[in-house]
This record gives sequence, structure tokens and C-alpha cells, in this order.
Amino acid sequence: MFTGPVCEHDFRNETFCSHSPCKNNGTCILIESSAGVCLCQPGYVGELCEKHVSFCHQNPCRNNGTCVPLSGVDGQCRCQPGYSGSLCEQVQTTFCSNNPCRNGSTRKCALIDNKYGRCLCPKDVTGPYCDIPLHSCAPNPCENNGICMHEMSSQSYKCLCTFGYSGVNCSENLNKSFCSSNPCMNNGTCLQSPTTADGICRCQEGFSGIFCNEIVKCGNEKCQYPKQVCLAESCVNVTGELYCLLHECQHGGKCNPMTRQCQCEKGFAGIKCELRTILCDQMNNVCQNNGTCLSIENHCVCTNFYTGKYCEILIEQN
Repeated sequence: MFTGPVCEHDFRNETFCSHSPCKNNGTCILIESSAGVCLCQPGYVGELCEKHVSFCHQNPCRNNGTCVPLSGVDGQCRCQPGYSGSLCEQVQTTFCSNNPCRNGSTRKCALIDNKYGRCLCPKDVTGPYCDIPLHSCAPNPCENNGICMHEMSSQSYKCLCTFGYSGVNCSENLNKSFCSSNPCMNNGTCLQSPTTADGICRCQEGFSGIFCNEIVKCGNEKCQYPKQVCLAESCVNVTGELYCLLHECQHGGKCNPMTRQCQCEKGFAGIKCELRTILCDQMNNVCQNNGTCLSIENHCVCTNFYTGKYCEILIEQN
């Protein structure tokens, strides 16, 4: 049998690939005497390569190349070091022949077996081609729980150190407590907080300041607010614990850091428990000159000719 406009084709000798049925530059491959298949170009699928799809639809990149989608259905292959070509199908003669490493004069290309290689990146970049900027805080260079702050202008970093540490990378161990170096001057007494590393200096009369290093005029003046103390010629707020360290309670009283008040022992009163109250004691009567102590009213009832809080004053007779 023959076919064609002038019967020039012998139909008996035709195969699947005789008339190039594959579209869009697809390649026709015979698999039997007459049957065949179409090998499609990237971006096309279908029995005859007639359907247009995204370039990265089936990841056409070879040798572990990465397909990167572009606008529309286009895309391109990003090849692994040592490979090139639109589909990463070509093995480069040497990895360094095209000088793939970036970032100017700092780039270096190291050959391995005169075929493959890798880029030796400077400290501020990373990636196969040294093209990815490296954050100055990755990994964190700050030691002892310091916080790393990346500075965009200089592409460098600055460490914010925790208490007790210093240095560029917070590696220098300073005094761990306020009083460990005895910073108080002019015979001041250092009072260390029992629960934190903070402390405060209790200054001698006539001195003030954080370290008792200043002669002040307001040493005997009181601050307007009860939660403040006079330091460095000004009233400043202090924590409850430090406030109690500066305001000791007398006669065994204990300072409450929450209320900043003295809780006095039995028989004492006042801001600092400095006042002794009258307490009736059968074994030790505080009332003098046969005076009678009344526990309910908490005072002495004096006999004739005596007066005073403890009946200690003799009334003059006319």
C-alpha cells in the first residue's frame, strides 16, 4: 500500500516516527518495529508532547540540580558544583575553570582531584558559591548567656553581657556580687542583698553617693516618699530588701520588705521599734512606788504623792 499526494510513500514501511509526530521539539524513539514514544522537552508532557506545563513540573535538572521557577511557566536549573548546562547535564572540566566563587578578591577555589572543587568562603558569607551573607550573630559569639546584637551598618555584632561579665564576647568574669570588692568608701558599710547580686552602701554621717564617695548636705533630711532614700544628694527608689538593709529595726524587730515597716517584738513600738511599751508583768512590776499596773489600759495607777508614766515622780507637798 502507498500513501501521499502522489502515492510516493510505501505505507507498509512506515513506523510511529516516520512523520515526526512529537511536537514542541520532542524526540521520537522507536521501541518496536513500528511502535514508538515521544521524549518531551522540559516544560512539555503528553503522548505527543502537546501539553505545555511548568518547567519545574517534573524537575528536569540532572545531577541533583535544583529547579528554580521563574515568571509564568519558565524556570532554570541551579547546578551543583562541577556541573553546567541548561539541565546540569554537562560535567565541567574543572570546577574552578569558570571561577564560580563570588565576593570579589576574597574568593578562592580549591580543586579536588583536578575535577571537582569547592569555594573557600570568608567569614561573612557562606553557601556553595560564597554568595549568601552570613549573619554576624550566627552562631552566637556571646558567652555566658550574653545577647548578640547584629549591627547592619558595619555587618558586625555587639554583645550585651549579663551581670558579672564583660568583654567583647562577655568572656571576662567580673565580681559576681556588689559587695565582693568592698566598694564602699569613707568607712561605709556594704550591705549585700540576700537573694540577688545587688547591694548598697550604708554611709557614715556626712557622706552619701552610691559608694559613699560624696560629701552631702542632705544627710539628715528625709525624702518625700517613704520608699526612697537619699543617695548622691537626691532621693532614689530602692527595692524592699535594700530598704530594710538601710533601716534596721531595733530590739529584735524585723523589717518587712513588702510593707517596708518594722514588725516589733512584744513590749516595743515605734518606726524602728525604738520605744518600750508598758507591759504588766506579775514577776516584774514596771510601776514604781507601789503603783498598780493595769494590763487592759496599759498604764500605771499611782499612789498618792506620785505621778509620771511609771509613778517615778514625787509630787511636792505644800
